[in-house]
Amino acid sequence: MTKKQPRSVLKSTLMLILSALMLQLLGFLYRMVLSRMLTAELMGVYGLMMPVYSFLSAVALSGFTVAASRTTAHFAGTQTERLHWAAQVLKTSLKVYFPIFLLTVIIFSAVSGSVAGMLGKRELQTALLLLLPCLLMTSLENVIKSVFQGLNDVVPSMISECSEQLIRIVAVWVFLKYVRGSAGRVCAAIVCGMIVSEVASDIILTTFGKTLFAIPTTQESTLPGQILHSALPVNAANACGMLLSAISGAIVPVALQKYGYTPSAALAQYGELSGILLPLLSIPGAFVYPIYTVMLPKITGVIAAGRLKEVRQKSIQTMVAGAAMGCCMEGAAVVCAPKLAQICFHTVCPAGSGSLLLLGIGMFFGFATSGAVCVLNAKGKQWLIAAIGIICGIIELPVLYIAIATHGINGYAWVGLILSGIQFVVLLTFAMKKR
Repeated sequence: MTKKQPRSVLKSTLMLILSALMLQLLGFLYRMVLSRMLTAELMGVYGLMMPVYSFLSAVALSGFTVAASRTTAHFAGTQTERLHWAAQVLKTSLKVYFPIFLLTVIIFSAVSGSVAGMLGKRELQTALLLLLPCLLMTSLENVIKSVFQGLNDVVPSMISECSEQLIRIVAVWVFLKYVRGSAGRVCAAIVCGMIVSEVASDIILTTFGKTLFAIPTTQESTLPGQILHSALPVNAANACGMLLSAISGAIVPVALQKYGYTPSAALAQYGELSGILLPLLSIPGAFVYPIYTVMLPKITGVIAAGRLKEVRQKSIQTMVAGAAMGCCMEGAAVVCAPKLAQICFHTVCPAGSGSLLLLGIGMFFGFATSGAVCVLNAKGKQWLIAAIGIICGIIELPVLYIAIATHGINGYAWVGLILSGIQFVVLLTFAMKKR
């Protein structure tokens, strides 16, 4: 048993890394399509809109994916009993999630015009409203994937994610080829392509999950409470984090104007930074995040079995493995980023190239933060993560604006990535050690 489990962890991790590398490759192909078909200014507008989608996903969905994976993994029994439990978790998660999604739809529909105005582009309202059906499709996909991950089955995730990204590239290319005009029309076309890809992914995952859907279940009286107890703190933490991230994203072009750029040049700088350089520096995530995805249900299962010494051991292994992989791969990303930018985007010096090393260091601290969050999520400390994230984000915003207005993208790298990352890692690690 002890020999088989490490092989299982390694096999699942390698499969997810392979999938993530394929997703990175397809992601670059997707960004190449966007960069060829959109101007730098339109890329900047698209970069302002997508954090809104991330916020909607965070406030309504993100906690349910963690809860579905953790609750599924927290059950010990025979394979048949685990499948029965997974079916209960899947159906209950969707039932509990749907009212929260409806509430999100009602509130966001009412404020979508104001959100578009805050982004400086009133014509974005249609694109923002189209994000809601896209979120619904994403929700079904992610809950099913999370239940399979709780069962230590990563194959459905691999197939659905790669297929989804490939279909998204084709669909967005087709929509953009025939849609011209304002930023609002272009962004709406991109979201329509996203919806097409999400529907395809849902079809694939429901095909994988038809066995779970077919299992007759009786409602466990405590299960909705367990799922909400895990999901709501994560939703709150991620929602606050994404809201603060969206605000900081909106701050960047405004602060760059203060630094000396014209409004269109500031938006173009932000578009290149968020659409070219930061995605290149995030490539190591393809190697780091699979470790956390595999280890979260493993740590949860050990906690459920009451093997406390092994909990500490696996927590340390998760943190060290993620940090070591992140350090090595981020170093390679910093070295290769200029060449990759030239090959993929036909630009040698995208915005932020002068701060390349600082941005890479900041991305490394982001990977380290995710490791601490993974361990604390497995231990059920979601409210603690939420509190630390909110405090760090609120402290960061005014300092970030001053730093960018004074030092440009160098200031963004120092405050937005490095200092905030160090602060978050230290607080989370201290909290983990105390518990």
